[in-house]
Amino acid sequence: MEFTLSDIIAATNAKVLKNYSKEHDAYLISTDTRTIEMGQLFLPLKGDNYNGEDFIEKAVQRGASAVICTKPCDVDCNLILQVEDTKQAYLQLAKYYKDKVNPKVVAITGSSGKTTTKEMAYSVIRE
Repeated sequence: MEFTLSDIIAATNAKVLKNYSKEHDAYLISTDTRTIEMGQLFLPLKGDNYNGEDFIEKAVQRGASAVICTKPCDVDCNLILQVEDTKQAYLQLAKYYKDKVNPKVVAITGSSGKTTTKEMAYSVIRE
């Protein structure tokens, strides 16, 4: 899903640090600089062994036109947003998307047969 600036702010309560984008601009979100594409928004996540914010410059060099960060950064892109926690922002955007799409949800649990059951449920539901 593409998110507009209004969507992102509504979902995450992000603070705008820099904005050269237009309100109708929409962004696909990427968390991985290795697969980021031109015009996407880079949302860096922290892991046990890395901090995605260390790759903001690389994301912009590879085509990101917007970034979300936890501390001010000075990169040459159209939009810079600041949030307290990028992982929380990612979850908030996912919830915003889910609420907007309002999908039917099926939960499958158990210790065996989940993949087979999932595939069977999918084949029935898609019809």
